[in-house]
Amino acid sequence: MFDKTRVASGWAVLQKGIMRPGGAAAGRWPVWLMYAFAVVATAATMIIRLGLKETFGEHLFLIVFIIPILLSAYAGGLGPGLAATLMSAATTGYFIIPPRYFFYFADRADGVQWLILLVNGIFISALSEALHRSRQRAEKSWLLQAVTLASVGDGVITTDIRGNITFLNPEAERLTGWRQQEATGRPLSAIFSIINAETRQPGTEEVEKVLLSGERAILADDLILLNREGGERAIAASATAIKQADGAREGVVLVFHDNSEKKRTLREIQRLASFPQLNPFPVLEVDAAGAITFYNQGAVEALKKLGPECSLADFLPPDLEEIQAAARQTGEKLFQRQVRIKEAVFSEAIFFAAPFDVLRFYTIDITARHQAEEARLRALMDLQQANESLQTEIWERQAAEETLQVALQFLEIAHRHTEMKPLLEAFVSAVKAFTGCEAVGIRVLHAGGEIPYLAYQGFSQQFYE
Repeated sequence: MFDKTRVASGWAVLQKGIMRPGGAAAGRWPVWLMYAFAVVATAATMIIRLGLKETFGEHLFLIVFIIPILLSAYAGGLGPGLAATLMSAATTGYFIIPPRYFFYFADRADGVQWLILLVNGIFISALSEALHRSRQRAEKSWLLQAVTLASVGDGVITTDIRGNITFLNPEAERLTGWRQQEATGRPLSAIFSIINAETRQPGTEEVEKVLLSGERAILADDLILLNREGGERAIAASATAIKQADGAREGVVLVFHDNSEKKRTLREIQRLASFPQLNPFPVLEVDAAGAITFYNQGAVEALKKLGPECSLADFLPPDLEEIQAAARQTGEKLFQRQVRIKEAVFSEAIFFAAPFDVLRFYTIDITARHQAEEARLRALMDLQQANESLQTEIWERQAAEETLQVALQFLEIAHRHTEMKPLLEAFVSAVKAFTGCEAVGIRVLHAGGEIPYLAYQGFSQQFYE
């Protein structure tokens, strides 16, 4: 279940140093500082370029201005990236490209290089902005996932693929006695120490199977958790593999909750079973014809709380006849059912007394526990959706980064060739390798429709020209 206390605890866990995806800490530079960085980085690059004029000679070497553009776009996204791009274009056109101190290009090749710098700067800025937004969406999904984990009412522990602890939520800290900072990096068995209640043997084998197989496992319900101080607590637990979008396993998420109260309640029901009048919970007896032949004071008190429109028959499950038939045919003596009466939920242990051919119902109100279980399932579904959304954002970011690498490859090609023909041929080869197409061609058209330049691979000359 969620409440304000747990959410506050969740935020406290986040403030203790949990990092965002990729290890990036929360927060970004102020906007004015990112624009200032773009201006300073571009100006510094221009000063260095002018200072090395003798080294470069007449070679423009405009590619160095990609450095401040990349840094500005990476730090601030579209705005600072465009600022660095426009400033680089203006200063190179005025101070470097001859004739200097005029916005005029005497050589067409110089104009081509300047235009390539401008176009690539705009492209890099736009792509970096897309990466920034993808990262922001990933951080939002991560935050939802982290707060959900920290706020869920059950204990939650996550591990990496080697079985070492990566996260404990506040409830897991309370149940195990270990703090998040102390447990991180330790083996799961050192923090989540469980034994079988009857055999007293270690019970972590199922978690290890999940690490190996990737399948979900519901652990035995007769487990004892040994906390850091050596105290024992009955728990119920399940383990699920953490998977990436491509199915690769990253670790395990372990969800468990205190089962002590349920165990004590069952023992109390067993103790009171032979004293039905003393049992505070409803106890009923039903004969072979389905008639109620006995009920205790606990059933009367329960009906008072439910309202006058409810009756003892509401405690009987809809498959009563099937239970009676199964008890007589198979000799089975114990059946478990849940019945809902209005908003209340009751768990029933149904015993078959063969010598008397009757069914005896021992009922307990589990409404609060049922509501908590529904809230837990909803929280786990929210967690799964947040995880899926996070994986999608990571995939989108990887795709954008791959596109940026290709753009840089094209930029390198553009600066390696000053002649149009070899430049186009190099572009054709790169596009063909990147896309996997069997044939790629590029035509450059003049305004009058002439084709002064073309390059192609995979086409026959007669077909393409």
